Amino acid sequence: MQILLRKLLANLWACGIALQCYFNQESLDFQIVTYKGSIAPDTPFDIENLSVAIFQIKNKTGADTKALRSLQLIGLPRDLHRPLPYLAVVMELGNETKYQGIKGAILVTPPKKVSEGVFKGLWDAWESALKQLNEYEEINGKKKEDYERKKLLQNFKAARAKMDAYNRYSINVRGALPATYGCLKEANIVTQFATLIRVTMPSPTSREAVLNHMRPLERLGEGSAHTAWMTDYRGEDATGSSSDGNGDDSSDGDDAMDED
Repeated sequence: MQILLRKLLANLWACGIALQCYFNQESLDFQIVTYKGSIAPDTPFDIENLSVAIFQIKNKTGADTKALRSLQLIGLPRDLHRPLPYLAVVMELGNETKYQGIKGAILVTPPKKVSEGVFKGLWDAWESALKQLNEYEEINGKKKEDYERKKLLQNFKAARAKMDAYNRYSINVRGALPATYGCLKEANIVTQFATLIRVTMPSPTSREAVLNHMRPLERLGEGSAHTAWMTDYRGEDATGSSSDGNGDDSSDGDDAMDED
């Protein structure tokens, strides 16, 4: 899975396209590949420097204080000893309320101090919590009213959240006013954009049922007829090495994360 995900990121970068993720869910809506390092013509391209910016866009009028915590990092292999920074963006377009303690509708949060060995400890804690949860469920099942299972599930989610928050830059944006998006005023489309946000509703057609099952990653693989080309990236010539390193692909335990 490590190699597959790195090839996917490399191909998305090379094609200059974003990845639309699972439709109508509470986590990320789409992600864009980023690169940490020089992109000068004479500089070797190293897929180890690929990271992502993940986005969640909401159209609710009320503030969602849990949105950023729910923005789960998926599909980014992270080196256990040198995890690259990534960006998480939550855009609450229908909510015009202000953040407490700051001026304006944009809240930027840099990561806490990055230290050697910290991420490895967070990964170990997450792995341990996942193992405890899986072992308990193998014996006792997945009964929602089981207090001990709820406790283990909460520990797992908390460990995952701490691991995902490491070396993450986050941006929270509320509203669609010109003060928030200066480009709207510059383009003279403030009213049009506000109207679009106000009237946009999910389409009550059969097309929505298809969109609800958009899971691009599940179609990758040697037998895929749609996205097999994404697995063919070769980076040996550019990087001098075909190694993908060690790290968490952040894909294990997603079944447990789906529960509230």
